[in-house]
Amino acid sequence: LFTSALFFYFACENNSTVECETCQSEDYTLTKVEIFNSKLEFKKFDNEKGDFHFFHKSLNINDLGSSIEKFISNYQLNINTQNIIGLCLITDNSKKSDSNNTIINDNDIEGIILYSLNKKNSLNIRFFKKHDNQFLENEISNIEIGYISTNHIYDFTDLFFGYKEKNAFLLVDKKYSTNENINNKKLNDTLDQYYLQNRNIDRKIALRTCGPGCTTNDGTECGLDNKDNYFCREDPNCPEEDAEQTLRINNIFTYDYVLIADDLHYFRGNYLKTHTGGQKIIDDYYELSRNLPLSFFSIENCDELFSVITNDVLPIVNDLSENPTSESILIDNQLKTRLTNYLISIKGEYTDQNSKNKIDNIIAKIDLFSNKSNKYITDNLHLY
Repeated sequence: LFTSALFFYFACENNSTVECETCQSEDYTLTKVEIFNSKLEFKKFDNEKGDFHFFHKSLNINDLGSSIEKFISNYQLNINTQNIIGLCLITDNSKKSDSNNTIINDNDIEGIILYSLNKKNSLNIRFFKKHDNQFLENEISNIEIGYISTNHIYDFTDLFFGYKEKNAFLLVDKKYSTNENINNKKLNDTLDQYYLQNRNIDRKIALRTCGPGCTTNDGTECGLDNKDNYFCREDPNCPEEDAEQTLRINNIFTYDYVLIADDLHYFRGNYLKTHTGGQKIIDDYYELSRNLPLSFFSIENCDELFSVITNDVLPIVNDLSENPTSESILIDNQLKTRLTNYLISIKGEYTDQNSKNKIDNIIAKIDLFSNKSNKYITDNLHLY
């Protein structure tokens, strides 16, 4: 009964407390690169996608001096060098290195990803692609972000160059810092739409892998933190924080997240954990949530989930918590039908038979507990 919606909400909280051992910076080797007339030592990450190679260097960009200003001037780029936080240079990697020293000339650069401060002192990302020896700003550009992500570097390279036999050299100023009040949703949505329109790839249902710089971990985004390390932004099984933030940012839905959390936490701790059979229900909704594919977590599904919890589940939860032995009838035939239909639609999201069987079990128990009193439900939780 109660897992009809509870497991989706609680599981994220449970998963967020478990450290993901693979969410860390990937191994790298140090390699020397001559760029903008400066000899620099880059981290070259071993997590390579095909023939795509990613290099990272943290430095004071002002130390590059007049070379970078000359580059910007020669190509007539509309860039204020004082606001630059990072530059990622896309080059062809078919050019062989001279021993352990790669030399990048200006004419080797095919694309630029620019990270700069805007008027609000937040980070903006801009994309440029070379055409007829000029860098033209891409239509996907000038978007505010909260942090640098290598997924975006890979996506841009893939979309506009084809990632094979490409290098990406990321230069990041030491004053770079993340902004936890801003997420990367707008840019991610824009890239998703571009993939759908131009590649016929629906990335909302396709598995993604963590970007270069992080160990492989499907569904996560590889971000640069304030200590010059790469990390996976979230557990792919627990995008609850992003989903909730998305709902808030869009300002479309008006659910009381604090009230929902408080009521469900109280129900779990003061009802389920104190009655025979309740712990089995808790264990099952954690397992079901862990097995729920990433494709479930769309804005539409989040809206439907919060609607089910708010309108159908919370009244049951609150009544059972306060009146566990009353003779009230909580689930009439109409509510049984709504919850059953919702669970049938969720069942189709799962790929493993064990989870499908658990959903069938929940549906059977909803049928058993419909038109029954609180006391009957409480006394028979063990039948779940």
